[in-house]
Amino acid sequence: MINTHIFYDIKDLDLEQTFECGQCFRWNKEEDGSYTGIALGYPANMKLEGDTLTVTGCGSR
Repeated sequence: MINTHIFYDIKDLDLEQTFECGQCFRWNKEEDGSYTGIALGYPANMKLEGDTLTVTGCGSR
């Protein structure tokens, strides 16, 4: 099962700064600017477009 969660009106979030600061590991930047990694034991993809964050992942947690 693939779950998608969309969060609107996101402020003060920079995915590049967050995932490439040296404190997050195993998150990879994709060609579309999103990041893919593991969250709660499941693959997840996060993409920030303007003030909208889309989180897509597998699993039921």
